[in-house]
Amino acid sequence: ITSCSPCFVVQVDASWIRTGVATLGCLLRDSSKRIISEHTERFHAQSSVQAETLAIHQALLWASRRGIYHLLLQSVCLPAILQIKRQIKVEFQLDSIINDIYSLLVSFHCCSVPYIPRALNKKAHALASRVR
Repeated sequence: ITSCSPCFVVQVDASWIRTGVATLGCLLRDSSKRIISEHTERFHAQSSVQAETLAIHQALLWASRRGIYHLLLQSVCLPAILQIKRQIKVEFQLDSIINDIYSLLVSFHCCSVPYIPRALNKKAHALASRVR
């Protein structure tokens, strides 16, 4: 994960319920913070952290498919971010997802994945919740 001056910001959030249904909401913002695109998706996950980690993975894929290679990807899930940054031990069930995220990250010219408080990610959260 490298630091840079991003051209785009992706805010991502997942919504998960105990039945295993998860949804993600992604917002793509330009350098002036205007929303230029949205993405939602349904998938299955075994936990909220797995759902958030999969949402980060899918958001990176989404950005990559759009040809975006300078990116700040913001998430509210601190455990997922710390595992991606290898600052805490990676949970066994997340190991392959984290490895896939690493493989995606090397395709970006610069990419940062910081934590942001939920209060700053309300639109992505609402988008994810609406799809559920």
